[in-house]
Amino acid sequence: MSLSKSQNQSIVKLQKEAGSLTDEFLDENGQALLIQLETDEEYAGIAEHLKSVKTYQKRLKEMRKALVEPFKKALEEVDGKFKSALKVTEIVESSIKEGMGNYISAVAEEAQGMLAKAVKSKDSEALIEATNYKEPSVSGISSRTSYDVIVVDASQIPREYLKVDEAAIKRVAKTGIEIPGVQIVIRPSIAVTVK
Repeated sequence: MSLSKSQNQSIVKLQKEAGSLTDEFLDENGQALLIQLETDEEYAGIAEHLKSVKTYQKRLKEMRKALVEPFKKALEEVDGKFKSALKVTEIVESSIKEGMGNYISAVAEEAQGMLAKAVKSKDSEALIEATNYKEPSVSGISSRTSYDVIVVDASQIPREYLKVDEAAIKRVAKTGIEIPGVQIVIRPSIAVTVK
């Protein structure tokens, strides 16, 4: 599917409108300039401009949605045709990977046991054999070690491993309660509503 001539023309028209709304607020590299306001009149004027920008954004999003919707429906249809076959292959892939991972773990565990036994018996030949362990190698297949953490007793975890709950701190800060070791920076956030 491609865009019609009238759709392309509408997009070009909207792109030209963008320049009139944005050019004075961008530097030569397209980066936003710092907006510094000194009076209530400047604030009111820039607020009106912001509403125009937001209205323009809304029109762009509506046009994009109208153009993209047929593609989405076609994509959903295609995805539906492949979904069951992909699901089966993902299940098989997961099972094979689990089996391969279990094998690597078992072989590594066996090598660790051989190493411990060789160290304990001071058998140099067994020590060399145990330290020569290598994971199986197949072109196009690699493995990495990942670690899952299961908390058994949270009270014994050293403080440096505990995470600060910033969301909880923000909720408490809004009530005016001060929390030691935390500085609260209050910044206004501007919202725009256009109809």
